[in-house]
Amino acid sequence: MAHRLLTHFKRFGAISALLLGAIPGHAEASGKDKGILMVHYGTTNDDMRARSLEAINADVKSAFPTHEFIEAYTSPAVITALEKKGLSYPTLTEALMTLRGKGITDVVVQSTMLMNGGQTDFVNRECERMRVFYNEMNVGRPLLYTIEDSRFLANALSRKYAGKASGRHDAVVFVGHGGDNPGTAIYSQLGNMLSETQGNFFVSTIEGYPGIDNLTTALKHSKAKNVTLVPLLIVGGNHIRKDIEGIWRERLEKEGFHVDTETTSLGELPEIRQWIVKKIASSGD
Repeated sequence: MAHRLLTHFKRFGAISALLLGAIPGHAEASGKDKGILMVHYGTTNDDMRARSLEAINADVKSAFPTHEFIEAYTSPAVITALEKKGLSYPTLTEALMTLRGKGITDVVVQSTMLMNGGQTDFVNRECERMRVFYNEMNVGRPLLYTIEDSRFLANALSRKYAGKASGRHDAVVFVGHGGDNPGTAIYSQLGNMLSETQGNFFVSTIEGYPGIDNLTTALKHSKAKNVTLVPLLIVGGNHIRKDIEGIWRERLEKEGFHVDTETTSLGELPEIRQWIVKKIASSGD
């Protein structure tokens, strides 16, 4: 195995030094042969991290006690900021090589990215580079991928937030991140499903379609007067504080709406965390 790894060093020139840690004998063996790598974008907000990402990690470790567990962050800015606070989080590549150094030969890589986009593309590329060092590697899909995924989330959100839109002039808006890629279309699908279960539920995005202009038009058409903004984010952090509680609330209030905000992210909800666990369990099917 050591010879096999060494023959690939030139192919991965930028990480040659790191790969030495993946050769059996260069890291403490775990006694396990299967691993789970949870990939998060990350957050610098300690409270939000504990309430969402660490809660997800805890549920995954509890569900798969015989697997070696590790997490990785994809945001270099977040990793650097946390290092200044004395907190160390590995990159995806570093995490994969740490697992391999512990003798792990089969790994499931599951991200907490909500939709297909630049982040999931990055995860797939990095995993493909490192696949040669594993006997088996299954890379999970983003959380919103299939029609059933959207239906599950729509039903879960409807159950939790129905009380926020019980009046004739009440509306709930789920605010996602969005992006400039085809994957952002999943928000429209989710919005349609939510409107089928609860007519005054809406989905909008910070950086994609439908955006706040589309939302304002839809809210006025619905005759809504009271709006509750809810994060459609696995982990909140700055997007809740700056965007939802800041820019979006101010914009909607200027349009004449009474606005309340929720700060609970998706990762804080037990039902959503168990959904992630099920995705890992079915990975490779």
